[in-house]
Amino acid sequence: YKPGQFTLAAVINRSGWLRSSGSLAPIPVSLDATVEIDGINLADLDSVMPVGSVSGRHLRIVSALLSGKFEVDVERGQTTIRGQAAIDQLEMAQYPNDSPVFSATNVLATELTIQSTPVRVAAEVLQLDQPHLRLARETDGTISDGQWLKPFFDRFAPLQPAIPLIEIKNGSLDLTDQSLAPAYQIRTDHVEGSIIRQENRTTVSLAGRIMGGGTSVLDANWQPTGPGGQGNLDIGVGNLDATVLSPYLEALTGRRITSGQMEMHLDYQANAQQFELNNKVSVQGFQLDAVSAPGLPIQPPLDLAVALVRDGNDRIDISIPVPAGRIGEDTPFGGLVGEGFVSLVQSLTETPFYTLGELNGAPSE
Repeated sequence: YKPGQFTLAAVINRSGWLRSSGSLAPIPVSLDATVEIDGINLADLDSVMPVGSVSGRHLRIVSALLSGKFEVDVERGQTTIRGQAAIDQLEMAQYPNDSPVFSATNVLATELTIQSTPVRVAAEVLQLDQPHLRLARETDGTISDGQWLKPFFDRFAPLQPAIPLIEIKNGSLDLTDQSLAPAYQIRTDHVEGSIIRQENRTTVSLAGRIMGGGTSVLDANWQPTGPGGQGNLDIGVGNLDATVLSPYLEALTGRRITSGQMEMHLDYQANAQQFELNNKVSVQGFQLDAVSAPGLPIQPPLDLAVALVRDGNDRIDISIPVPAGRIGEDTPFGGLVGEGFVSLVQSLTETPFYTLGELNGAPSE
């Protein structure tokens, strides 16, 4: 240390290091410094910085190696940090059973800015390399993991993070549906795309392989129109292999989907804590297996329903509105989307003639 100047180097908890140099004035306190960090494991801070819990289930950091280079300025009680930060080998798990929830090979924040008054965090781009998310649909149909992830994001809400662009490279998603017996796992991999936030609109554009099939495309737009979650959510899914939904049909009727390509459009209207969902689906080349599974009756009404709604180009177009419902603080939109898919299958299998009547504007009788 020299008057007004300093140089510092330190090992952080045996795994990482910190180096800093710059100028320092004690009265009034001012600091102008360059800070470099590398290999600091954020898991060591988990006991003093819990990231969120619901009903005793705690989301904890298993591994996260932080590195970066920053310019730090402290003057008149205001602290500003600018630079670039990266987290390698990120792993997060559910405690106490340490069930994996989220991982990523690398998370990179560029053009990062952190200020103390008012508290604010911003980054031009957040890049996620090989992110992997695991979710579960419980026996009652709720996406429970989506609900208890909410406190994690709520913890960072006071920071008012502003990230206009999130890029996803080679991501994957595992959704285990425990409402089916045996439990059914839907895996989506090779996910590439972006999430863009501009003014009051959020646009999601992703492409990935579902269950090893052809590349499916998801496009979504969220535009809030007022406080309390009011807004419009449009989701489009193209080139979806219909056999992905076969276990749901089999659970209801014993029939399996053997082929078909689907396009879906979900339109959510949320207003005053109420939501309405319109589910429009087109299916090309839809085929069922010939007989029901052992122990279940043959379902000729299902075959008839499918035959009647199929046009001359072997295409089925269906529009099924879902009744309005309440939106609570913990309502995950992902769960609502999942219920939209399931409601479609149930409408076509449990009461096919009622569905046909509704499609043609006829009374249900």
